[in-house]
Amino acid sequence: MDDVKGFTSAKRTRGEDVVRRIGEAAAARGIGWSIPNQITILRILMTPFFIGFLVYGMKVPALFVFCLSGISDALDGLIARRYHQTTELGALLDPLADKILLTASFWVLSLMGVLPVWLTILVVSRDAMIVSGALFLRSIQGQSVMAPSFLGKVTTCLQLATIFWALLFYFFQETQAPYLSGLSFAAAIVTFVSGIHYLLRFMRRVGESS
Repeated sequence: MDDVKGFTSAKRTRGEDVVRRIGEAAAARGIGWSIPNQITILRILMTPFFIGFLVYGMKVPALFVFCLSGISDALDGLIARRYHQTTELGALLDPLADKILLTASFWVLSLMGVLPVWLTILVVSRDAMIVSGALFLRSIQGQSVMAPSFLGKVTTCLQLATIFWALLFYFFQETQAPYLSGLSFAAAIVTFVSGIHYLLRFMRRVGESS
């Protein structure tokens, strides 16, 4: 039994060494395409497939790709932190991938009558404000990345949960998903509050630069 544990531990250690060496080699060459960044790019490329499956009523593939996107979101962050493969490119790509998936999902689901249009407008407006703020900061400071706040992470989780709940119940039971209205309102409130929070952080950063 000890031999089996030792063998398993050795395999895990070798696998970790391989991932770490790849990240170190990429960093040494100034390459931003680390394993977490490649996973993030893959998540961006999965979004058109998810939207296509959704539009054409392919329920199971749509839900599968959406869940796979969520798993990849957690996986790239875990690998980046565990193996010290955080990069400036990754800090830009990861929230961008989330925004592409969420914005496209809310637009399509609202056009299909699954989610309220006002929620989509709120989500898209907040994201547009964040992107505009990031571009402005880059123009005056040369740096556009602000560390995501706890409130921002909660917002992303609630938005993802809203989409997942709508997909899971509405499309599979062909009836209105229970508690979807409540979840939508909760996501809307947190989205609005986090947008105000981001605006205050943005104004503080601008004030510091001036």
